Amino acid sequence: MVGVSQDVTERRLADERQALLLHELNHRVKNTLATVQSVASLTRRSAENSDPRAWNAFIDRLHGLAKTHDLLTASHWQGALLEDVLKNELEPYQDAMRQRIRLRGPRINLQPSAVLALGLAIHELATNAIKYGSLSVPDGKVHVTWAVTAGHNPPALLVEWVESGGPSVKQPERQGFGTKLIQRGLAQQLGGEIKLDFAPGGVRCVVTFPITTLAPELSEEGEPQKRYAS
Repeated sequence: MVGVSQDVTERRLADERQALLLHELNHRVKNTLATVQSVASLTRRSAENSDPRAWNAFIDRLHGLAKTHDLLTASHWQGALLEDVLKNELEPYQDAMRQRIRLRGPRINLQPSAVLALGLAIHELATNAIKYGSLSVPDGKVHVTWAVTAGHNPPALLVEWVESGGPSVKQPERQGFGTKLIQRGLAQQLGGEIKLDFAPGGVRCVVTFPITTLAPELSEEGEPQKRYAS
């Protein structure tokens, strides 16, 4: 009887874990599909006269989203380091001396929702820099710094993107797709703020979002450790 009872209990616990995993998978798939739908809709509305380049841009954004998903899969969807999110998009454009792209900030682990939103935002900034900004010329540079600020209530994570050494920048005549996507992803999904400055010397983007989007840190053994209180 003891053996039968133990077997039934283990089976029930296994069924509960499976149900929980299926629920979580369903939630993540729906969120991802909603993100893809939003990207597709904004890309289509931003395309002028059925520009065929819009399809290529859409595919590039899906590739960027897939790369961000790979980061989350590696951590079993517990989150990803902010530095890894940045490297995921920017490493292909780094130079051999590692001076073209500089990243500086504390070790911070982000929740999955923040990883996806920030990943899309960095993809758009990088794409714009490659086409028109500092990464379109050999001597151009991108510096990204981040820090937890105490001047907000609650405290916030501030990420600053600064371009230099590229072509002279002009204020765009209309809001582009990238700006819309960044604002929708960060402002609506994470309750964040974005400030874009199209200074002649280079684009500067400051992204701020609440510290509640930070996730538990991972120890060397892979167990979560709380770094900041939500």
